[in-house]
Amino acid sequence: MLFLCIGNHCRSPVAQHLLMSLNNNINVSSAGISPLFSNDMHPLSREFLDSKNINHAVHHPRKFDVSDFDKFNYIIVLDDIIGAQLLRKYSQHSSKIFKINHFTPLVYTPDPFKLSEIKYNQIMCNIDTLVSNWNNFLVRK
Repeated sequence: MLFLCIGNHCRSPVAQHLLMSLNNNINVSSAGISPLFSNDMHPLSREFLDSKNINHAVHHPRKFDVSDFDKFNYIIVLDDIIGAQLLRKYSQHSSKIFKINHFTPLVYTPDPFKLSEIKYNQIMCNIDTLVSNWNNFLVRK
């Protein structure tokens, strides 16, 4: 499973580590459409994972590559814009592209990069809920 956001700096690495903490039987990673070239994830993302006692290594944002469709059964996009971009560009892989809120469509995960800390943390909590839903789906499969 690959979690995909814009910068691979805020949302997708959190989703990756949340799922890894719930399910160690799955190949999971994260990437960005236009990754930020920093040495780690956003400090508020690290703080969120720390608050849940989830171990996370230093994160190196990486760019999504078309070969990811061969490596992962599910490409989980964290917002509608990314989903639409992927479906336009890679329609032949549409069966692998899912929104993170697939099971809970009224829960959203917009890019929190320049939002307040309160809103940022609300989005992280939404990601936590949605990743749990995906884990439940994977466990039942």
